[in-house]
Amino acid sequence: MQKQLLYTGTILFLFALLVLGVPFFPGLMATNILGSINFGMATFLLLNIVTPILAFKYLKQIRKG
Repeated sequence: MQKQLLYTGTILFLFALLVLGVPFFPGLMATNILGSINFGMATFLLLNIVTPILAFKYLKQIRKG
């Protein structure tokens, strides 16, 4: 149960950062991090990569017992 809450909190944090960060902090979200990838793009990538990984880990935990 503890890991499920941690996974859910991580995903909700990334989602809220993306949704609220663009209108409230456009300068921060447009800051280049690595080459042409800015902070908003990196957040979007993390959200779309971390979500399936955490879901897969959670489903593996459920199957174990």
